[in-house]
Amino acid sequence: MTAETAAGAAELEIVDAELVDETAVLPSAAAQLVLTRHTVPGPGEPALRACEAPRVSATDLDVPAPVTRRIAEHGARNTRTNRDSSRNRFEQWCAQQGRVARPTTTMANVAAYFGHLMETGKEDGSPYSPDTLLAYLVRIVTGYEKGDRPDGSLMAGGVHPHRGTAATGCWTDHEIPGQSPCRHR
Repeated sequence: MTAETAAGAAELEIVDAELVDETAVLPSAAAQLVLTRHTVPGPGEPALRACEAPRVSATDLDVPAPVTRRIAEHGARNTRTNRDSSRNRFEQWCAQQGRVARPTTTMANVAAYFGHLMETGKEDGSPYSPDTLLAYLVRIVTGYEKGDRPDGSLMAGGVHPHRGTAATGCWTDHEIPGQSPCRHR
């Protein structure tokens, strides 16, 4: 060993290392899975990888103005009126109670509102029918974006026990002799 080699060896640092596949340590974009709240792979079916996901352009997301208007005005005028009035009544009630209705709400707010409707009934004092309450529930819950909707199924189950106390418009079995009892009771 020469003096130059010995001086160079003294300056070198020896590192013990192993070469590994870089995806085993840090997954690349190609190895990352595309998962959303809507991902439901079947048994043994892998989710899409980012490199396999379909690509979209700005054109794919552009909706012409007339189509946007039709989407906003979907449904018959009376359907929009009923839907909007149900949602507005819920929002007004939330404001009166110091609860938050928009931009999103909680299932507790929806449940409290329907408890209020079941306890107080209509303005004339008659109770709401279960079908009316369920229609209100659907109108209110669908007013929120899909990811922000309260779980209406939790409240729908609470409306069914109300069937026995609501004015369902059915005759009872003793009012029509020989007839079977009302299917709603």
